[in-house]
Amino acid sequence: MAVFSRRRHQSGSQSVFLSDRVRRCADAVRRFLYHRRRKGALATLYPVEKNQCYFRNGEEKLRIIGGKFRGRVLTGFKGNDIRPTADRVKESLFNILAPEIHGANLLDLFCGCGNVGLEAISRGADYVVFNDVSKDSLAVLRKNLSLLKTDAKIYNCDFRSLLGSLDMTFDVIYIDPPYKSGFGAEALSIIGERRLLTTGGVAVFESDKPFEGEIASLVKYDERKYGSTYLTFFTPD
Repeated sequence: MAVFSRRRHQSGSQSVFLSDRVRRCADAVRRFLYHRRRKGALATLYPVEKNQCYFRNGEEKLRIIGGKFRGRVLTGFKGNDIRPTADRVKESLFNILAPEIHGANLLDLFCGCGNVGLEAISRGADYVVFNDVSKDSLAVLRKNLSLLKTDAKIYNCDFRSLLGSLDMTFDVIYIDPPYKSGFGAEALSIIGERRLLTTGGVAVFESDKPFEGEIASLVKYDERKYGSTYLTFFTPD
């Protein structure tokens, strides 16, 4: 009986071990397919946007990389229409904006599940406004705000309506619309026209290509490239 019990116990432990191995293997396969899709080998079968969330135990996650909530892992959004800003791009962005973030008013105009705005809160932004047209992504944002035990102003509307109705100015406005949409230049034009940036404020446009053209009342003063992602910086003229 003792031998049988020991074997049964060993069998249970082995099952747990195998379950862990299966989960790790599944995550490895998922990462492999993601990188193959990025390189184009499987792009026609499995199209994917760059800069997705990373995976933990098979689930997409967001991560706070600096500030008082550094290291906190938050819920990501499961869906192909959400493209969170990559950690490497986000870290570079906040290194550049470090002098402006602490105590700032920030607008995350196409916030998705709040990746950039939540990072700003962690790094000391005084007031953050989130906006997105997706109710599902905003539900994830509210869950993450609850996990961090913090609050913020959230809008669920078209960016044109929001920018046209705001009665305050911002130190930082982050503009990360769907790539290829053309919304970025349109949003910048409204921001410039309505003078929604404070004196010395910064608007940052994330895209998959360099910014071309000029925006009335705004000056393009910097542009950085991170892989296939471009960050273009504007300030009031």
